[in-house]
Amino acid sequence: MTRATSAKVIAARELAAQLRLRQATATFAHQAAKRRVKDQIRADGGKIWDYSARDLALMAEQYLAEHREELIPQARVWAEEFLRKR
Repeated sequence: MTRATSAKVIAARELAAQLRLRQATATFAHQAAKRRVKDQIRADGGKIWDYSARDLALMAEQYLAEHREELIPQARVWAEEFLRKR
């Protein structure tokens, strides 16, 4: 393997690792937002089964948009830990 080919392989691996981290972070942030939405529904005296999965997902997306600065850093920590264990 030539030096240029080796650099391309390393760059491809790094890119793939960055993509996995980004996707895992987004997934963990969305899961955290969904948990908080469900907790909020329960705190207001509501029942989770009164909402469709689609409604919960939309509410989670809205919550994530409003609380991104809070959720993303924690989700990144979880994602890094998760990927390190894999």
